[in-house]
Formats: sequence, C-alpha cells, structure tokens
Amino acid sequence: MLLSVYLGCFFFNQGPEVRSGDLPQPIMLSPGQEFTFTIRRGVGTSDCVSVNYDDFVSDVEAGDMLLVDGMLTLSFFLKVKVETIGRVRNC
Repeated sequence: MLLSVYLGCFFFNQGPEVRSGDLPQPIMLSPGQEFTFTIRRGVGTSDCVSVNYDDFVSDVEAGDMLLVDGMLTLSFFLKVKVETIGRVRNC
C-alpha cells in the first residue's frame, strides 16, 4: 500500500551570534533597567558587558531591539563611540 502524504517542514536558520565576555557571576536584570554593551574587551559588571563583535556599536541603531538568550529583550536608545546603551523591556 502506498500513501501520499504532504509534509510541511519549517527550519529556523539562526543567524550569527554575538557572544558576551566572561562574567564573574550571573547578572539579574529588571524591566526598565539600563544595560550597556561595549566592544572594549574584558568588561563584565552588573551594568555593562563586552561583546566579541567589533562592529556591534556601528550596526546597532537607536530603537533596535535585541533578543538575549531567547528570553530577554532590550531596546537600544544611545550609542557612544565603543558602547551601546539599552533598556530592558522584558525578562
């Protein structure tokens, strides 16, 4: 017996990932909190972390949204030379 079945498949092809630097301990963020991403290496504090992508600051614009670890959303509002500052929207 031969069956004809149509099967739909959806593949999520995740793009390149930006990695953060090492942190001494987990960071707990709250909605409304400001958080900074920097291209300066070796930064890891409760309100700032380094990223491994040198063009991060030039690629991010005010109003852009960033999804972190598939759960946390930040909205960027300020760029300063080697840093971008965002506000946590949800956790």
